[in-house]
Amino acid sequence: MVYIMLKDKLRKQFIKLRSNIVPSEKEKKDQKIFENIIKTKEYKNCDILLCYIATENEIETKNLINKAIKDKKTVAVPFSLPDFNLEFYKVNSIDKLKKGILGIKEPEQIKANKIENFKNALAIIPAVCFSKDFHRIGYGKGYYDRFLKNFDGVSMGLCVSECIIENDSQHKWSEENDITVDIIVTETEIARKKY
Repeated sequence: MVYIMLKDKLRKQFIKLRSNIVPSEKEKKDQKIFENIIKTKEYKNCDILLCYIATENEIETKNLINKAIKDKKTVAVPFSLPDFNLEFYKVNSIDKLKKGILGIKEPEQIKANKIENFKNALAIIPAVCFSKDFHRIGYGKGYYDRFLKNFDGVSMGLCVSECIIENDSQHKWSEENDITVDIIVTETEIARKKY
């Protein structure tokens, strides 16, 4: 119970912190994060890019999606199911997406466009904040934890440097079900998990 309360407290704290970043500063940070992503070997070598569509205070992903389409990668974005699971559908443009059940722009559920084979895929993962040991705090619904549980590609979390936190060993907020990411990219750093 303690970890749920602590996690909720951290979630509120970092959502507030993100919303207080000046728009012009956020734009600069987003651009630097984009530049850091596209220079990674994981981005350069992937065939499939699975990428979230950013909400107002999340790291913007439009440039990344457009770049990946231009680079002839298969690009897929998430569709949220009522049972808190995600499906990914191939897109050739983000201009035709429509608002889904969470108010986030989503692709159409066209069976032919559904991505089910994630071989050589890079998944871009949103979060409110990340810990230095690659845990994430999302929005509490568990969509990405469920997805990552069976995902065998590379997962890359994005956030601003102010949203990287220690993982306190005495009051550990991560749960057993939480899935860590492989890489965290901020505007100042590209951190990879050591295996």
